[in-house]
Amino acid sequence: LKPDVLAGLLGKLNPEGLGEMLAKLTPEGLLEFLRGLSPDLLADTLNKLKPSDLADTLKQLVPDGVAEVLGKLSPGDLGDVLTTLEPDALGEILTTLSPDALAQTLEILSPDDLGEVLKSLSSEDLGEVLTALSQDALARTLGRLSSKDLGDILTNLSQEDLGEVLTALSPEALTQILIMLSSEDLGEVLTSLSSEDLGYVLIKLPPAALGQVLSTLSPEDLGKVLTNLQSGDLGKVLTSLPPMTLAQILSKLSASDLGYVLTELSPEDLSLTLNKLSQASLASTLGNLEYQDLVSVLEKLPLSNREQILQSLSLAEQVKLLTRLGPTQRSRLFPNVTEEEYSQMLTSLTAEELA
Repeated sequence: LKPDVLAGLLGKLNPEGLGEMLAKLTPEGLLEFLRGLSPDLLADTLNKLKPSDLADTLKQLVPDGVAEVLGKLSPGDLGDVLTTLEPDALGEILTTLSPDALAQTLEILSPDDLGEVLKSLSSEDLGEVLTALSQDALARTLGRLSSKDLGDILTNLSQEDLGEVLTALSPEALTQILIMLSSEDLGEVLTSLSSEDLGYVLIKLPPAALGQVLSTLSPEDLGKVLTNLQSGDLGKVLTSLPPMTLAQILSKLSASDLGYVLTELSPEDLSLTLNKLSQASLASTLGNLEYQDLVSVLEKLPLSNREQILQSLSLAEQVKLLTRLGPTQRSRLFPNVTEEEYSQMLTSLTAEELA
């Protein structure tokens, strides 16, 4: 039939009649029929179908046929077709596509329709779709989403799929994706990861990006993230941060989280972390620790490192630290500071300096 005649015949069919007609065709005949329609007539035909008939029509096609038919549509028409489908049917159709066909289909969609399509999927289907994409296709797909849609989509993934998605990204793409997220969504994403995947993701980030990501988190989420890291990964994360960023990160932690983080570090990483801090930041960090954590932190360090830390503080901060420790811990942790020397240090300061 000529295109105009075919268009006229299809136009006379109501949605139920059109669905019944297409259902009578074999998969091969259906593909041949749809293949022969112009892009506009194809869009009109598919959009005229009831959602259930549309799903049956697409599912009747072999995967390559689905990709071919959907690939003929304009971005807007493709968005209309896919967003008409029920979530289960949409998931079933997308998960039958090959990785290349899936990537091509998603790339045709506008950013808004892409977000709507991915958000409508179940957590299981969403994970299957995203993990099927190549590294480049995954980065392009996530990078086209709005900040809100990206957050909704990532937080809908299972822990396993979220880890697989984020660890598959290049450092550059991972940086872009995490920085796009709101503070709330970023916190939910990072705190949802397993300890192993969390370490892999954070260590993969360049130092500046790592600092930006951690600084964006709320104090509560920051504490959850750092305390969820394995000891070795925690050391790599903290020692890779620029000094000013490190000080800012430590200052946001609660006393209990700060104590946990510092006492979890190896003696070497603890020394490297504390040595990166300025005099004021070091004094503030030690001052924010609960008493037992302060003792535990100092105990982990060799005597030479403890003395180095003490000498890096101002005289007033030295006295505050020594006074807080009390006679027993003071003599044990800083044996080279005699009680006479401590008394002289104490009397050399004014009340205002000790305040």
